[in-house]
Amino acid sequence: SVQPRPARRPHRRKKIILAIALVAIASYASFASFRDASATILDVPLERRAIQLPNEDVDVHAARERHHRASDDEAADAALSATVGPTLDASKPVFASFVSNGFHEFMLHWYASLRDVGVESNVVVAALDAATEKICQENNVPYYSDANLQYTHEVMATGGTPLHDAAQTKKTTNDGRAFQQIGALKAGFLSYLLKQGHTVLVSDVDVTWLKDPRIWLRGAMGEAEVDMATSTDCLHASNWDIKACWSTPFNTGILYLKPTEHTKAFLEEWRVKLETTENKNEHDQDIFNRMLRAHEGVSVETVGDANEIQVKSMGEGLKLKVGLLSMRLFASGHAYFVQKLHERTPTYEPLAVHTTFQFSQARGKRQRLRESMLWKGDSDAYYNQGNFITMSDDAFPNAWNATGIENHLVAAAWFRLSVRNLLALGKVLNRIVILPKITCMCDRYWGHVLPSCSISDVPPPYDRCPADHIMNINALEKSRLEFREWSFLNNPRTPDTIKQSTARVLIGSKVQHKDELHYTMAPFAMDKEVLETLGEATERVLVVDTAVESFCAFEDAQATKAFDASASIALEAESHSCGPDGCFVGFSRPHATASYAGSCEILRREGGTDALSTLGKFYSAFAHDRNGAVAVDVKSFTSSRVNSATNDEEVVDDLLQEENPFSAPSIKAAVSNKTSTTVALSSVNETKLMTSNPKRDSARYESLHDALQGIGAKAGEDVIFIAFANHNVASMTMNWAKHLQNAASDPDSTGNIKFIVAALDVELLEALREQGVATYPALHENLNQATDHANDNWKTFCRLMISQLKDLLDAGYDAVLSDIDVVWLRNAAPYFKCDDDVDGCANIKAADVMISSDNLSPSSDARLGAAYARGGIFNTGMMFLRHSASGKDFLHDWLMHLSATSGRFASLTTHQQVINAMARKQDSWPGLEPFADAGADTASPTRVLESGAPLSTGKSFKLGVLPLKLFTNGHGYFISMARRRDEIHPYAVHATYTFDGSGGDAKRYRFEESGLWVVTPPATDEMYVTFDATTTFSGEPNIRDHIAVFKANLNILRDAIAVAVALNRTLALPPLSCYCDKVWGGHDNIFTFQCHYPGSAEEKYLPSSCPLDHFISPTRLRKSGFKFTPLASLSSANRSEAVTIEGFTGANATVDAVDAFVSASSASRATLINLGDIRGINTTFSSQNLRARFNAYVKAIVPEMWCSECHPQGCANLIDAETLALGRVLPTRQTFDKFCISFDAPGVD
Repeated sequence: SVQPRPARRPHRRKKIILAIALVAIASYASFASFRDASATILDVPLERRAIQLPNEDVDVHAARERHHRASDDEAADAALSATVGPTLDASKPVFASFVSNGFHEFMLHWYASLRDVGVESNVVVAALDAATEKICQENNVPYYSDANLQYTHEVMATGGTPLHDAAQTKKTTNDGRAFQQIGALKAGFLSYLLKQGHTVLVSDVDVTWLKDPRIWLRGAMGEAEVDMATSTDCLHASNWDIKACWSTPFNTGILYLKPTEHTKAFLEEWRVKLETTENKNEHDQDIFNRMLRAHEGVSVETVGDANEIQVKSMGEGLKLKVGLLSMRLFASGHAYFVQKLHERTPTYEPLAVHTTFQFSQARGKRQRLRESMLWKGDSDAYYNQGNFITMSDDAFPNAWNATGIENHLVAAAWFRLSVRNLLALGKVLNRIVILPKITCMCDRYWGHVLPSCSISDVPPPYDRCPADHIMNINALEKSRLEFREWSFLNNPRTPDTIKQSTARVLIGSKVQHKDELHYTMAPFAMDKEVLETLGEATERVLVVDTAVESFCAFEDAQATKAFDASASIALEAESHSCGPDGCFVGFSRPHATASYAGSCEILRREGGTDALSTLGKFYSAFAHDRNGAVAVDVKSFTSSRVNSATNDEEVVDDLLQEENPFSAPSIKAAVSNKTSTTVALSSVNETKLMTSNPKRDSARYESLHDALQGIGAKAGEDVIFIAFANHNVASMTMNWAKHLQNAASDPDSTGNIKFIVAALDVELLEALREQGVATYPALHENLNQATDHANDNWKTFCRLMISQLKDLLDAGYDAVLSDIDVVWLRNAAPYFKCDDDVDGCANIKAADVMISSDNLSPSSDARLGAAYARGGIFNTGMMFLRHSASGKDFLHDWLMHLSATSGRFASLTTHQQVINAMARKQDSWPGLEPFADAGADTASPTRVLESGAPLSTGKSFKLGVLPLKLFTNGHGYFISMARRRDEIHPYAVHATYTFDGSGGDAKRYRFEESGLWVVTPPATDEMYVTFDATTTFSGEPNIRDHIAVFKANLNILRDAIAVAVALNRTLALPPLSCYCDKVWGGHDNIFTFQCHYPGSAEEKYLPSSCPLDHFISPTRLRKSGFKFTPLASLSSANRSEAVTIEGFTGANATVDAVDAFVSASSASRATLINLGDIRGINTTFSSQNLRARFNAYVKAIVPEMWCSECHPQGCANLIDAETLALGRVLPTRQTFDKFCISFDAPGVD
């Protein structure tokens, strides 16, 4: 339990000992039984307990410093005090929170949100002071109270003054000890609940529950088997999708805790660290993160149908399995209120939102909840009392509706002037102001937000931007000028009698009159004119069409002084928008109304020409720098390009007519950090690329046109291979380019290969130029990862990419769009052009567009062609686009649909999804049919499909699906065709269907396993050791044999590491055997297909060898420092010169004898030695140094759980009982079950 409040007063020795004893009693006493808060304290006698002190010496002086009470009487009272609280059911999760005086309104809101979603029992609030207990009693909130659970500081300043303190005068504290005490109280309270056997879902009181999470808890959490789970401050949904959110801070605002011994130990350590830390600025969340980071594991397991929770096992010293709660389901304030991920990906319905990443403290939190119509704390009078005035949503000038800090600051000035004038009108008319709906052109953040103006995947503009982005809500409330949130008229609690009683106020005529439709008022009106026009209006809501020009000044000097004083407070706000080059400091207040007394007629004559000139009459500047110098000047500001198109097609036409609208024509003194690129390319210089381009090294192409000229491309003849990449994937990009260069130099290659990289950032641009790769700037700085992004930022990049493709086709070139995780093994241009029937290309030649496939059966694909391909997913990683009229029409529509804001395509998040939808008839599957081509080879099936949905021209387009055997996906090349690929001789392989996070490191290792990674060849002086892992397979593929082989592989990996450490050689790892394939997340049934990936069983590739990421994480093993490489990555010369050392048998050897055995061999200096069968070697090292190294490496062998669903038959009907006993059957997707097997990591020495 948590220690009581310290006090500073002298005690006599006798009283000290008594106080210490009493405090110890309180500290070690178990919590008393709970009772319902609905009963008053007097109804049930308080239980009193005394526990025997432990037999240990007490350091009186230390105890006095840490545990003494304010008085001897207080100590005695504390020791004899009782606990109160509700009865909790240990068979169900407990919903818990904690609160102290100052945050009662949020506590009541938190409780109401739970009740609204159906959680009405097993709820408890830890009341940390007497005032909170009283509030809980008065409102029937189930609470827990204890003498040792008392918060003793002032209200914490980060929350601001309490909401009920309207004058905002209550004292607050910034003392870090206050945060630490709250954290320690929280940890102690949670520890007690766990010790009572409760599973706990604890959340801060500024969390709003949107759905009942109990069903989700039974599903995903039941499946995850974690000790605890935490929410995350991750802001990039794309990072979540690739398991990269583990690098961002954990947020303790929502924690799921199971009553395991590991969790209890962690919470106790957390509490102790909070009580003993010497760093007064360290908060509970800081320590929580530090504790986990010190032991963080590497391998990530995903759980749930939609990647709902990700799980890591912590490393040595912290036996804890930790889950990361989905940022979509447990939304942060930024994800919910700014990005609005729940609207962008409506398939994800959040369970809760935590009001983080907001401004204006507690009042800012409440304002965001009000804006989203979630706040439970307002009375009916808030919604049904008073008359209102607001402004039209469509008043905002389009001129500033474009991303950029200057646009943002000018737009903010416009909105803030509008608010000032609405407040003035409200004052004159005794109406409550409904704030305008705000659009932000830049995000707001405490750290760097420039130059991109975004801290997430979702770029601005941000519609329905939170008011705290440009207003200080504390100041606005302190002004006592009454207002409502912008969504007030949309709120179901607002009566229809208000919503339906509205009138427009048109600004712009000098004649004031009223008709049945609207009021008309002169611009820049005095208060007297406002009263004459609107004073007798009976409508409950007046909507001003442009508030900026609606008000000028008050006639009365006292009224002017009073309003200007209030408005000065209301409009007090400051925000620092910073980047590498400095900061823009906003937000300026408009000039006071007193400045315009007697000048209203002048404003009417001169104003109204345009929004910017009008703003210039009310502001001296829009922003300053940190030194006070003007940063955005009224006179020198020029607005960004305006996109005023009225429909999707007009938007596309505008984009296509502009000169390179998405990329900069030249690079201006960009500030960049090349560290990451330098690291990524640290070994590239060893293999300097000499491309097929005539201009090398010194070529600095500034546009696509320049690059085409530079590489000597000929319109109408050449096929241009093009890829788009940023510095995060620099090494992969080099591998892509090197393979194309190798394909061009192949003696069997026909014709030259022309390829270009469109560099999305300056770092990659300069790196590629240094390597002699043809590149040009197509800048899009905000793409954070090289994988699929389900967000608007990704769609913006897609539009950039497609506009560049259209430029290529318009210039007369055929184009191949390629992902950079594609390896081109041969020159495919002759196949695409198909001047001759190369590899059966006649059956696809009629296509306007050719695309690769995610299908899994190359044999079915070859036999059935388009009829088979149409039922699968088309993959944009390899695409050919012909510069025909139909090809250009296709690109036009592709771009148009990516820009859609309504209709069928608006909700699609990637260019690949759009293509798959474009090709198919709506609401039909597969929705397209094979195309009958008279010129095709009738002996083999056509590969061309005719789209089921027409283009905007009214015509269909012809989609060719590339043959799987020639344009292979990751499953085909690395697994199902691995033993036959040399005889098939594909054109290309796309590294899909990978595991180990499916990121760049995982793809690279797959390429290394196949000898396709050419960027960093093995060092020439490296010495290697390998072993014989060849297995003679017998029998059919089955899960029981796979389990046995899996375990054997883990053991042989351990033995191989021991041998490599003993010999001080790099391990050349041969392929490992498998009897079953592996599926993502266990969400497919492979048992029905004899352990093959569904859809691939016809290939009959099992049993066989499987990639290493089917067993462990190669990335994790590499990060441990262990030196290894796939055997296939060595040069053919090294492999052919391998020397097998005869006579070695692992079962008969100790690891200490390995070095002597090899040294005695005549082949001891060979670059690559093969020790044959090393299984069963004694891995006990006599050297402490070698033992430590070996143990560190072996700890990195952490096998992931292997799972597969069993639907529809059920696991018991597919797997024999003896095999089922080796693993577990778990429920999944409510209806089905799946079989999972966890493998023990191999033991250390």
